[in-house]
Amino acid sequence: MKTLLALLLLIPSICFSKMISLGSYMDKIVNYDDSSLFYIYTRCSGINYKVSDLSKNMPDLYQETNARFERFFMLAIETRARILPNETLDDHSRITGKTITDIIDQYTIISNDYYIKNGNYFDDDMINDVKLCTQIDEMS
Repeated sequence: MKTLLALLLLIPSICFSKMISLGSYMDKIVNYDDSSLFYIYTRCSGINYKVSDLSKNMPDLYQETNARFERFFMLAIETRARILPNETLDDHSRITGKTITDIIDQYTIISNDYYIKNGNYFDDDMINDVKLCTQIDEMS
């Protein structure tokens, strides 16, 4: 019975924990390796997809963020291939796509919740993620 109660108390905190901002994640990195770069690229791909999805009525912003989504997607695939060189390109593409989809889903939860509370889809962390990813893209 105690185990069940402990699980019930833990499940909400697991299910409803919010992603840290990308900047906070990067501040914690001492040495950038391919694993950390893979995460950064998938986060940047995810946030740019989310922005492009919500900006279909603004063609310039849509094209810019959709192109950035695709560039980060490719960078993530290439980075994953360096981490696991024995896997196939199809495996890298599929798993990277799944990772990005999961990140997009998290951004969607955050943006829908924020919209209900504030009338805007992007909270400060999401806006900062977009800015940071734009800087990373411009340096690439």
